[in-house]
Amino acid sequence: MSDEKLISGLSIYTPDIPIQRDLHISNIALTKHEAIAQGWHFRYKSRRRIRITRYSGSAESVVVPSSIDGCVVNELGRNAFQQAKVRNVSIPCSIKKLSEKCFSCSLVENILIANGIGEIPDKAFCDCRQLRYIHLPRTIVRIGNEAFINCNSLWHIEIPVHCRSIGEKAFNSSGLRSFAISRILPFEKGSVPYIEGQAFFNTPLFNKYDMVTLRVPFIYNCIDVLMIGNQKTITFSLKYPDTNVRFENRSIPTRTKLDLSRCKNIQISSNSFEEKGVYFSVDTHIKFCDDNTVRYDIPSYAASENLDVYVYNGSDVSIKPSELGEYIYVNRFSIKSRSLRAVHFANLRAVTDEQTEVFHPDCDSLHGVIWTENGKTYRKLIPPGQILQNQDVHEVLLEAFVLRGNTDSGNGVFFDRSVIDDLFRNYPNERIPGGLCKRDRVLVAIDVLRSTPKPDEESTAMYRDYLEHNKHYARFFTEKLPPEWRQYIVFMEGFFAAER
Repeated sequence: MSDEKLISGLSIYTPDIPIQRDLHISNIALTKHEAIAQGWHFRYKSRRRIRITRYSGSAESVVVPSSIDGCVVNELGRNAFQQAKVRNVSIPCSIKKLSEKCFSCSLVENILIANGIGEIPDKAFCDCRQLRYIHLPRTIVRIGNEAFINCNSLWHIEIPVHCRSIGEKAFNSSGLRSFAISRILPFEKGSVPYIEGQAFFNTPLFNKYDMVTLRVPFIYNCIDVLMIGNQKTITFSLKYPDTNVRFENRSIPTRTKLDLSRCKNIQISSNSFEEKGVYFSVDTHIKFCDDNTVRYDIPSYAASENLDVYVYNGSDVSIKPSELGEYIYVNRFSIKSRSLRAVHFANLRAVTDEQTEVFHPDCDSLHGVIWTENGKTYRKLIPPGQILQNQDVHEVLLEAFVLRGNTDSGNGVFFDRSVIDDLFRNYPNERIPGGLCKRDRVLVAIDVLRSTPKPDEESTAMYRDYLEHNKHYARFFTEKLPPEWRQYIVFMEGFFAAER
């Protein structure tokens, strides 16, 4: 059953199964003088082995010699064909190794490789903008990182049946409109085989289709996602709700929104996302099932300035997922993300009975946290590190978000405002010995007043008094903030209006 029948409303490309054809290339034996005359530069690796180091001949079509001076040619060296004018190259079975960048930036158009080579190394054919066709032998088990990057004229390729690994950006920015590949199994513990969906980003396939999926033999209710298309907003409308949806390594690009709320069985991990740095947009609105069929962990970068991360009851927010259940189980520093701006929690419970800090100090973009406690929703705000003069202040503010778990009443205390109060009063703090500067005090005061107070918290009068005594500076300073932080300006305008 095809993926098109399992999911509707999307443009899906599923690659064909490769048809493996063995290729015979004649062995050519040259004397030392013949090889030099034809433009072959080489080096003796031993008494019996030779490496081709460079080709400087004028022929447009060449067959790499299988032997020179009675020694076997078994390797093409680094930059061997770089900037060579040759158009067609045939590589015999005597060649067992290609070195990195061996064809980089060459004008080669067609390459035939006989059985013998085990891998296409990193950047082997990078920037070969004229490359139109390449025959890969069945002995290939790995295609390296950026192996065919920027090969604009390469429209189709057959990846050998025994290839078990495709590296990062292997075909990135190439001209691929189609390809053939066998099933490569992901997510197997202790298994080496993997495929990078990122390998096919920025290709015509990436821009044309909503999704590229792999065929899964003998499994008729499984969608194996190799790649999500460029800047797509995708809703998985499954014909069969129990369909397994599996995301390969680096299959989800930046600026993509996914609605997986109708999927019951999902296999997705932090490796499924394109970048480990700033991640722009992934919609994690997922309804998790009570039967623990969902395997999911929110990666440290699955958040952005444009999108809040929603964590629902039954999911796990730890980078190392715990057992799914009724609550979100959090351990010390469960959430670590430099780009995370806001988090919405449902039910929370600590792994231990001790007070637990939820956010790692690296969460320097965190601005807002919303959670429900005893039926009431609370919103707590702290200024992000980017707009604070002293970023160490943000690390201290993060300590206010704590969880005293496994109490009889459920969640315990999730927010300890005394951490902020002590900092604002300039109580001794070894990380901020000089206390808060005027700019940072204004930001802290505004966010405390914008937050939802808890019944057991002290009055916010000292924050209001500070803004009243420094209203001109506060107004001047907030107006200088970047446009994305306009909410501070809006608050100050309302603050002055209330005073009048």
